[in-house]
Amino acid sequence: MHAPVLDLNQRAAVEQELERILQSAHFRTSRRSQQFLRYVVEHSLDGHDDRLKERSIGVAIFDRAPDYDTGEDATVRVAANEVRKRLAQYHVETPPPEVMIHVPAGSYHAEFRWVRSPQITVGLEAPAPTARRQRRWMLPAALLLLAILATALVLRPPGPEPVFEQFWGPLLDARQPVLICLANPAVFLLADPLPPLGGPAAGAGPEDPDPRQLGRRGLIESLDQYVGVGDAYAASHFTALFSRLGRPVQIRIGREVAFADLRTSPAVLIGAYSNRWSMEMNPEYRFGFDRYSIVDRQQPGRVWRLENLRPGYRSDEDYLLISRILHGYSGEPLVLAAGITHAGTQAAGELLTRPEYLEAALREAPPGWQGRNLQLVLHCRVVDNTPRPPRLVASHSW
Repeated sequence: MHAPVLDLNQRAAVEQELERILQSAHFRTSRRSQQFLRYVVEHSLDGHDDRLKERSIGVAIFDRAPDYDTGEDATVRVAANEVRKRLAQYHVETPPPEVMIHVPAGSYHAEFRWVRSPQITVGLEAPAPTARRQRRWMLPAALLLLAILATALVLRPPGPEPVFEQFWGPLLDARQPVLICLANPAVFLLADPLPPLGGPAAGAGPEDPDPRQLGRRGLIESLDQYVGVGDAYAASHFTALFSRLGRPVQIRIGREVAFADLRTSPAVLIGAYSNRWSMEMNPEYRFGFDRYSIVDRQQPGRVWRLENLRPGYRSDEDYLLISRILHGYSGEPLVLAAGITHAGTQAAGELLTRPEYLEAALREAPPGWQGRNLQLVLHCRVVDNTPRPPRLVASHSW
């Protein structure tokens, strides 16, 4: 495809329309969509066909390696579909422009459709168009809008729900991989090794210690070998989500996570009490964890507590806290997903990666949460050690 033959006035009209689109409500909240559209429009205007291939776009915009596998990494395709959807919404909700910018399905070349001729001013004011001339371009504009909508809604593959983009957009727009940070819970092991398989049964000899008198002398603390069940479930959900969205991730466990990492990359912190960074940020915000409870620091006495916690930290209910911090703490977008017990952490991972759960929770969130820090407190029932879908009990944004 060759560069479109445009005169200076036409090119100026395209560039002006591009800036209007990028500053519209449909694009200004997504840096990734802005970068993608600007890139394809500018290189389409200049006729740089070699820079409008999927691999070239991935390298230039999304920092992919020159030899990355486009079959395994769908980042560019996902971004293109999202831009097509945003363009369709923009064209529906704004008056017909002088020129419509379109990125057809199956291509990364921008196309420019003239709704009306660009006005040329050279010292004399151009005459106002007559009603007949207005009617001449209104019909093609309407047909073009229908074509764009059909392309965006029918040809694009399923993508993330709008509420997903509103919640996850700040992390998805970041250039660095998303850090998924798990904790190493403290685990106590028997100091003496267990008898070999097939050996004498424990307790058969008179020298076996009484478990009630074992004490700490018979235990060894392990801080870096294990991961909690709820954390593991949540991490698997987040990894699958970011993989579908074409975003690379790095999984860090326990002491592998330094504050310098949180300063340079978006992050998802999983778990509360055993996660160092979750507890470091815990005192800074309105809702936070206390002993087997979540507290509201702005309303003392407002506490969500597990009243029926059984041995082994098991309960038939749980409370979970989700914090999305865009401004403050590390300086990079950060999401905390944690429950009081492992069941709540698992439920937090499911809620944040399933559109229907997240949309239901955010339906009652404070207005304007999309561009602000946000905390959600939710409650879930636990049946056979498996959490049910949670429901929102409190929220706060600032």
